[in-house]
Amino acid sequence: NAFGFGYKKQAVQYAIDQVGNKPFYLDAIGSQAYGGYRYLFWLYGREPVHSFVDNIYANWLYSVSDVPAQTELGVVMVSLSEFEAEKPGDMIKATELRKKAIAREKFGGVEVLIIRREGS
Repeated sequence: NAFGFGYKKQAVQYAIDQVGNKPFYLDAIGSQAYGGYRYLFWLYGREPVHSFVDNIYANWLYSVSDVPAQTELGVVMVSLSEFEAEKPGDMIKATELRKKAIAREKFGGVEVLIIRREGS
């Protein structure tokens, strides 16, 4: 499975190594975006300051600040399946983010993009 636990684990560990101790936001795009990425960051002891699932799980499964912190770094997990041609918006967004990435690596079907916010 190109989006299996082994690849996700490698991707999350790579992202943690790249951001170090700096605060970061977490985003994910693609049909496999809700694959438990935020949980894996928690599991490996490095939670994002805010993430793409905060509107669903914040203050229910984990606590977050009322005011989202601006962070210098972002981690974007790109999980595009073979069906992405049906959702060209995700393909376009991934292409644009790749241009902005300061580091990137692919693990199976999971691509990790490290993004520096403009002006940082």
